[in-house]
Amino acid sequence: QNERVIDALSRVQSKQKERTRGKNRGRVVTLIGAKGGTGVTTLALHLARLVSSLMGAGTIVLIFLLAAQMLPEHPALAWLAAGLAALDPQFLFMSAAVNNDNLLNLLSAAAWLVLYKIMKSPGRGQQWWAAGVLFGLAMLTKSNALVIAFVAGILLLICARRMASPRYFFANLGRFSIPFFFIDGWWLVRNQILYGDPLGWSAFAKINAATGRHSPLDLNEIGNFLSTQFRSFFGAFGWENVWAPDGYYWLIGMVLVLGLVGLIFYFMRKDQSRYHRREFLFLLLIILVQEAVQFAFILNRDQSFY
Repeated sequence: QNERVIDALSRVQSKQKERTRGKNRGRVVTLIGAKGGTGVTTLALHLARLVSSLMGAGTIVLIFLLAAQMLPEHPALAWLAAGLAALDPQFLFMSAAVNNDNLLNLLSAAAWLVLYKIMKSPGRGQQWWAAGVLFGLAMLTKSNALVIAFVAGILLLICARRMASPRYFFANLGRFSIPFFFIDGWWLVRNQILYGDPLGWSAFAKINAATGRHSPLDLNEIGNFLSTQFRSFFGAFGWENVWAPDGYYWLIGMVLVLGLVGLIFYFMRKDQSRYHRREFLFLLLIILVQEAVQFAFILNRDQSFY
């Protein structure tokens, strides 16, 4: 009889546990449903957005680490750099969306950190392997990652000149290139077979034929491009069809001008060492290469594209 009682109690306890699990599942489904549905596609989108947000967080961490490496004697600036990026409305918007820009941001930030370490200590050539891996992954993510290759190539030339060693150049060119071709080789060959060029740009041009350039690029259009680039960096939502108030962009512009003036005065001080100038030139190199690639792109696209 005791065994029957024990068996009955265990069955009751089992049913209570099953009801509890059912209630918990119901709460989770209700929560997800309140966010947009409970279908497989909806759940997949929520998961993808979570991954995007994690990539955004990883990018912020890498920005912090890069700033800390550049100015170790000013730790507050690392927090400032990470904070400015994290609080950029456009960055927050993109990090909460499902797109390939978040992965590109993460891989690019990692590449800049590795390339800066190489520039700081060119003798540690093994880090070129890591740079090549990051470039290969970034190119599979988005072809805008070509900026990494151009910056890496310029830094390789500079480091080889500093080391006064042609062997350094060729050895590290191999270390950078081998991982890239190992990761992206199949993709380049596939594009060449299907589209007639390794990057598949001919297919892109065909799809976007309506935005092809039919007139020379003029100063007015360059101004429109720079204005769009500036505003979309700090706040352009939707598919660049929801903009912030004009006053917001003016405020951001004034802050940037003040920052530039402060930077000029900073480098005019006689007590600033070449160390800080090197960090500034590294960042300036990235910006200039990025803009050069963008301008090369709009030479073949009119303003209806961007």
